[in-house]
Amino acid sequence: QERGSFQVQVGVGCEETVLGQTHCVEARIFPDSFCLATQNWSGANIEVGATCLGDSIEFVILNTGTGPTSGPLNYIVIEDQVVLLQGTFTLDAGETLKFTLPANGSTYFFQAQQEPGNPNAEDPSVTVEGCGAADNITLGLVNAYPLGDGNPFLDIDCQPNIGSFDPNDKQGYPLGYGDRHYIRRGQDLEYHIRFQNTGTDTAFRVVVEDVLPPQLDPRTLRPGAASHPYRVEFRRRDGANALRFVFDDILLPDSSTNEPASHGFVRFKISQRPDLPPETTLENRADIFFDFNRPVRTNTARHTLGEDFFPKNLIELDRKGVLQLDIRPNPVVDRAWLLMPFSNAGETLEFRLYDLSGRPLHRETFTGGALEIRPRTWNLRSGLYFFEVLDGKRRIGMGRFVAL
Repeated sequence: QERGSFQVQVGVGCEETVLGQTHCVEARIFPDSFCLATQNWSGANIEVGATCLGDSIEFVILNTGTGPTSGPLNYIVIEDQVVLLQGTFTLDAGETLKFTLPANGSTYFFQAQQEPGNPNAEDPSVTVEGCGAADNITLGLVNAYPLGDGNPFLDIDCQPNIGSFDPNDKQGYPLGYGDRHYIRRGQDLEYHIRFQNTGTDTAFRVVVEDVLPPQLDPRTLRPGAASHPYRVEFRRRDGANALRFVFDDILLPDSSTNEPASHGFVRFKISQRPDLPPETTLENRADIFFDFNRPVRTNTARHTLGEDFFPKNLIELDRKGVLQLDIRPNPVVDRAWLLMPFSNAGETLEFRLYDLSGRPLHRETFTGGALEIRPRTWNLRSGLYFFEVLDGKRRIGMGRFVAL
């Protein structure tokens, strides 16, 4: 069995980024497919993507497999930890579903259900941060969600750029929702432990010891990336399973001699034990031993198991396929038309118009499935505007246009 490793060092430009902005890197090893067939699998393989278009975000669901989905599958869009959109989809092989939402600086998490029986068992997901209003973006939420790297040939790491920090700390991903860090029951966790030699001499041996909480299954341990070569041990400590990462001959310089080289880290993934009840709390911390010194204890990474813990402010964008509405012609000089497909002749709808900051500018009701757009009558200045169409209190479509 062959193995290897490589290191990549990157720098963050101070002028091009915002403090707290998240930066992600993806590593993939080939072959990146499963060679074993599974029973009761239709052949469908669901992937998702999201593209920032400046003033909007295009979301896409793709079936890159060889067969159709066996039935309706679910998808969800979460805006700043509030459920914005839920729906279902069915796709033939090679088919895609696209829809667009206005970009307003929020962090959007988009996840679709994977086809049952697919060897790529994890539900695909993608997160978009910082698209839209550059001066009003939401930061710090990317790692609150799963990164969609559950397959063994793929690994994604997302880290925010930060100022000062504790050099010996521990984080558990996904970070979870709210102060109690809610995650789904059955959600795998990836722990990231960082350490630094802040002593006065080189550390020849470093041991990171993690006493696993009883709710985590040690049989599912998957050791991950690290800054230096290591070996893994299991020991019993105080009646619990103690996971040890041993860095022999690490020769870690002290921070006063070589600050950049004085840091180290290790990551690992682990699964929950099955059938844990809701509101179960997972607490995990680590002790770091530098040679024969007393251990340095990290913070405690906490998670709470839950279901349907995201608040909801749902919009309806999939009414008979109406996802993005068009104004024609666009840009608009004197007048244009909004045409509502699938609208009943006598149906009364409401049109609402907003500027880039979300300030309401105009609203009116219309029937017959068409509305005349009149920028000069509405005293609109030249620029970009967003609109939505409602059926009662339910949003059924949205779009944008440019007034000249």
